[in-house]
Amino acid sequence: MRTIPSSIIKLSGLFFSLSFIIFNFINRDLSNIAMICLLFVSIYSIIFNDITLRINNQEKILIYSFTCFSVMIFAFSAYHSSSLNEVDNYSRFLLLLPIYFYLRTISINSKYLVYTILISSLLSFGSVLMIYDDAAGNMSIPGRFNPISSSALTFGNLNMTLFILLLGCWIFRDKLKLSSFLLLLGLFVSFLSWGLTHTKGSILGLAIVLIYLNVINKFFRVFSLCIILLGTFIVSSTELNQRFKVFINDTILLLHGESVMSENIDLSVRERVFYYQSAIDIIKNNPLDGIGFDSFESYLEQKKVDQNLNLRTSDHAHNEFLDIALKTGLIGLSIFLILLISIYKFFNTSSSKNSQYSFFECLGKITLLSQTGFMLTQSQLAHHQSTVFFIILILIFASQITYRKNNIP
Repeated sequence: MRTIPSSIIKLSGLFFSLSFIIFNFINRDLSNIAMICLLFVSIYSIIFNDITLRINNQEKILIYSFTCFSVMIFAFSAYHSSSLNEVDNYSRFLLLLPIYFYLRTISINSKYLVYTILISSLLSFGSVLMIYDDAAGNMSIPGRFNPISSSALTFGNLNMTLFILLLGCWIFRDKLKLSSFLLLLGLFVSFLSWGLTHTKGSILGLAIVLIYLNVINKFFRVFSLCIILLGTFIVSSTELNQRFKVFINDTILLLHGESVMSENIDLSVRERVFYYQSAIDIIKNNPLDGIGFDSFESYLEQKKVDQNLNLRTSDHAHNEFLDIALKTGLIGLSIFLILLISIYKFFNTSSSKNSQYSFFECLGKITLLSQTGFMLTQSQLAHHQSTVFFIILILIFASQITYRKNNIP
């Protein structure tokens, strides 16, 4: 059988890797096609180009944690007789692993990656402008702009991820000879696109990353002040300002003894508290094994009726850690925490003064830290787009560290 030339395979892998990132801000279907093509190229290369599946001790940290988490999900799904579509997103941790084995055989130029992030930020802002209308946006929530994703929360977190990645790129602008103007433009438009989604929870991810960046780079402190000023300007210039006012008002009411379930408290706050309290109750009653992947919403529906509450229900807890724990118990939560720690350990073990490594190490760490922050107010793994975006970014950064260690002295 005649095989495809390796040069074409490498170009295809590079194209689909970078286009996947860009297409997430243009059209979800296109991003899915790019992801499937990248996976196909990876599997083809493993089978026909004799790509080795051997892994060193550092890689074992990453590969074993991805595999163990996936196996745990499938095991609890079978144990609770949950429907397969409920664990579909979690399976991506295992299904997308061939991409890592393929990408560690090719070199992705650091500048290509930076320009991909910049292009994505500009296209995302363009997508927002195309639907810009003070009365439009996400039709179910007027004014919350969401031109691409299944929810404004997901689109907001994606844009905040771009902003955070560009912060990492800023640190390496001199070493990589990057244009400060283009980086600042990308930072501004990605932050503005985030602001128009009114996604407050993204700030937690940003805060964690800023703390980390200030620890590793003392010169970043002045830039952090500029970010705070930019954030204040954008928040005050958009409807996000009103949402913060509501949040502050609710906090004052709660401090003065108002019931969290009072009609005077914002609906989204009441719903979050309802989800969190219910999740905690489930974990207390089912500490080891949880209740499975398709029982939470029915539990909320019954509780809503019993307590005569006028709230919407959800099939996830809007907190990844509570969501994993209520569905798989503390056993599953422990394995999930090990997964996150293992990813961080992989990038931390890669630490090197060589900029060839440190660029991808930095982007890998801040991607993980930001997503962990997002998980505090959103079940990231309940959404296909946010799940595969997180996984593929981690695989790209990890694979490039391995490639450089194997091929660059």
